[in-house]
Amino acid sequence: MNFFYTFIPNKILFTIFNINIYWYGLFIFLGVLFGFIVFYSLLKKEKVESKNIYDIFFYTLICGFLGARFAYLFYDLDYYIKTPVEIFKFWNGGMSIIGGIIFGFTSLYIICKKRKIDLIKILNIMPIPLLIGQIIGRFGNYFNQELFGLPTSFFLKIPIEKINRPIQYADSEFFTPLFLYEIIFNIILLIILLILHKLKNKNNLENGVISKEIKLKDFRKKMSSLVFIEKGGMFFVYINYYFVLRFILEFFRIGEPKILFFTLNQVISLTIILSFDVYFLTRKK
Repeated sequence: MNFFYTFIPNKILFTIFNINIYWYGLFIFLGVLFGFIVFYSLLKKEKVESKNIYDIFFYTLICGFLGARFAYLFYDLDYYIKTPVEIFKFWNGGMSIIGGIIFGFTSLYIICKKRKIDLIKILNIMPIPLLIGQIIGRFGNYFNQELFGLPTSFFLKIPIEKINRPIQYADSEFFTPLFLYEIIFNIILLIILLILHKLKNKNNLENGVISKEIKLKDFRKKMSSLVFIEKGGMFFVYINYYFVLRFILEFFRIGEPKILFFTLNQVISLTIILSFDVYFLTRKK
């Protein structure tokens, strides 16, 4: 553990032909790669056509990426207006997952509507590869020395170089690694969703399959759980868990724009939770 208290990471992985390859870019690439492998595998088992899987992933990824970058620009809009060339330097960090999820979901809704693909089926699968991508991608924040919170003396802490410290905390050495907390809680959420996915596959309402091992006294409880999943329950769990997590972590962020007592991200998170929950709870199977 002492190693991480003294080690200052270099954001550049290596340089080839005078081109810098960044750790951040590597982890984003790995997150996309492994996310796609899992996404394709799960949807093939759901009997979704390969062409639709490729197109859904491609358009959702592109729109999600643009949304994540576009949303981030608003956090420091004056800076990017004065230095527009910096807008394209995404390898230096600066991606808003909230923006990515909103734009990605919008593109997913449009393509499913256009091709008459079961949106709920996709939404029940999407959180698993999405979380895998998020977990891997968050390690890039460590090398970029970003997504850290208030100064701390807690054992989960990382040193931040002076050049990367907020002015008001220039004399503080250790800060809260918010990206690490998000990784840890995202792993927990991933495990929960994998359990729900296994339950869905074991007892498939679409195909009229109920596990032989089920006891009569547990039938009603099982059916209730399955109906919840079939209505989009896995995406419901993801939206509520993840955005509640983001809401809590925002209290430890530094210098975030605020609306009254809450940061902009907290207001957006609450809006997304309430909007989706109203839709989900009033939706009929």
